[in-house]
Amino acid sequence: MIWPFLFALLFVIFAWRSIYDKASDFLDYCFSTFFLVVFTAMAFGVGLGFASLIGLAVPKHWTGPETTKLVSLRDSDGISGHFFLGTGSIGTTQYYFFYKEAGQGYQPGKVAVADNVMVFEEKRQGGDLKAYTYQFVNPSLGWIAMDWQSQKYEFVIPDGSLKKNFVLR
Repeated sequence: MIWPFLFALLFVIFAWRSIYDKASDFLDYCFSTFFLVVFTAMAFGVGLGFASLIGLAVPKHWTGPETTKLVSLRDSDGISGHFFLGTGSIGTTQYYFFYKEAGQGYQPGKVAVADNVMVFEEKRQGGDLKAYTYQFVNPSLGWIAMDWQSQKYEFVIPDGSLKKNFVLR
């Protein structure tokens, strides 16, 4: 995304002379430099806004899935029970905690519980995590447009792995 830098650079190129021409002593130069930095930051912000508008207009699509094999989860960090996939919390945000295969070992991971997460139970032996990314159709547009990539996740687990429990308080 080149627009913020281009806007800031063009502002500095065209504004520095008119700002510094009015300075006559050291204090004037200090204030002039301060205002040049402030207005350059504002030009950078305008460039970010311009890049964001372009990013909203450029076509996007879901890519993936990137599928990762999951392994069983035993709770040792606040999640109770013996089940395949569980939920716990850190602070006020709930997460799905899991372990995935990584080479010869296993790597822990977590995904925040939100609208972008689905859990499916199927007749199967192992589990999968499928990650989808919403991004530009043409990746080279990242030079001119701001891209807020979003992700969605699908946990596919064996039947009976999801602990169904209702607690009324």
